[in-house]
Amino acid sequence: MTMKSWFARRYLDLLGSIYIYNEHRGYTALDRVLEAVKAKHPEATELIAAVEKHRADERKHYTMFKRWFQLRGTMPIALDRTFGHIDRFIEISFGTSIDSLDTDAIIASDDLFERLCRVISLTEKRGLKQVDILLNHPIVKQDKALHKIFEVVHVDEPDHFLPYDKWLAENQRRTPNMWERWTDRMIHSELLFIKLPLLFLWFGAPRRPNGAMRAKTIPSQCYAASRSPETLSVLNRFLTRRAGGMLLRNTVVSTGVFLVGLGVLWLLVEQAGMDPVIATGISFMVANSIHYVFGRTWIFAGSDRKVSTGYLLFLGNAVVGLAVTVGLFWVLTHWTPMNYLVARVVVSVFAGLAVFALNAAFNFRQL
Repeated sequence: MTMKSWFARRYLDLLGSIYIYNEHRGYTALDRVLEAVKAKHPEATELIAAVEKHRADERKHYTMFKRWFQLRGTMPIALDRTFGHIDRFIEISFGTSIDSLDTDAIIASDDLFERLCRVISLTEKRGLKQVDILLNHPIVKQDKALHKIFEVVHVDEPDHFLPYDKWLAENQRRTPNMWERWTDRMIHSELLFIKLPLLFLWFGAPRRPNGAMRAKTIPSQCYAASRSPETLSVLNRFLTRRAGGMLLRNTVVSTGVFLVGLGVLWLLVEQAGMDPVIATGISFMVANSIHYVFGRTWIFAGSDRKVSTGYLLFLGNAVVGLAVTVGLFWVLTHWTPMNYLVARVVVSVFAGLAVFALNAAFNFRQL
């Protein structure tokens, strides 16, 4: 298998796993919405019919993705609510998970029901925007079955937010405000630039049990299992506030030592007349040595790793980051229409997270 084919298969594997989780979560969560609508507005037959169609479409999409995995002869990665857009939106907007959402409270409060409609509408509009992008993605285009699924999703998607927008307008309720729109963008960016790169690099991510795919639906307990230590516990350690603090400190230090490295390179070449290749090697060692000092004393403070051993592992991880940078940059510039500057930014995110993960979990052992 060539690097291109491996990259494409890995990308589609992650894409399908994220979508099958979200489609499953979508139609099961809509049971709660349907319950609330029928109880609060039994006279709103048009809205009830629209929600029922929404649920049926989500169920249909889930079944299509399940069949796609069956034809590939593999199981989806065992994701949980960490990768669910609606999950995160509900948790931020209501302060609780979908499973713990108080349906009675939503029925009793016009404000809560209105908020739920806005959250669903924004989530579905985000889904339509993403499908627009994926339909033109060169890797997705190569998989005719998957491309066909996204064509179906694209046709169905407008019916999933228009009824909620119509209800808000007819009842003179406000449209999403700036904070809600920002939350939607933040959740999507969090998935693209943090969660997806970490998942891409986690080659040992567990998959759903075979029996779940043979069943008519993936049982809810199979999704709940992804929150156990045996499944996504490794990835979840990187999605905590503590890990976020480490990543923020690491980003600050990385930026600083990058500038120091450039300064050392300029001094050695322009002022000392040194060969640029040799000067690059020296500046690399200087920058990474400074980074290691900050890593041990501030970013990942409290490590019991020996100083010498930690330093060698730190340099080794930096070499891994370099390999990821060069390899992924080659793939993106040779196999996608992505501009080389954009590709360099994307690659830096993946490589930076890879090195951070290696140092946090295996070198300094702080996660």
